[in-house]
Amino acid sequence: MKLRTPKYLVSFFVVVLYLVSGTLIVLKYSVWQEPADMRLLLFGAVVIIYGAFRGFRAYREYQSQKEEENEME
Repeated sequence: MKLRTPKYLVSFFVVVLYLVSGTLIVLKYSVWQEPADMRLLLFGAVVIIYGAFRGFRAYREYQSQKEEENEME
């Protein structure tokens, strides 16, 4: 039996993973630790921005796939 997972579900999971990771990095090094390291704050912000970009790209791909399915019907 072959497990089939739609690509958009995997993309959604990866987006959530990036956003949560970036948020935890920013919170850890800005709130929970006394001396904030700017490099790690910047890295966390970049991870959050990249996660948002991947989310936008996955949403756009999902919408185009949905439109193609509607045209085929």
